[in-house]
Amino acid sequence: MKIVDKPVRVLTRKLKIPRAFTYRGKQEVEKITDFWLETGEWWEDRPERVVYRVRTAGGGMFELYRHKGKPEWFLYRVYD
Repeated sequence: MKIVDKPVRVLTRKLKIPRAFTYRGKQEVEKITDFWLETGEWWEDRPERVVYRVRTAGGGMFELYRHKGKPEWFLYRVYD
């Protein structure tokens, strides 16, 4: 597992669900295996974030997130 936590370009379906993203080329999301809402550390004024664990058409597993109410996406984790 590798922590990346860098901005990435994400194409979404309705309701802002990821369908593809760019990381070492275009990655097509085959399946969302999990998703959840993480509350931000309120004492550090961090916003909530929506996290998606996805499997790509090439068989990779990744975690993508965006801060609730914001358009920017981040690639958080790449699984081996």
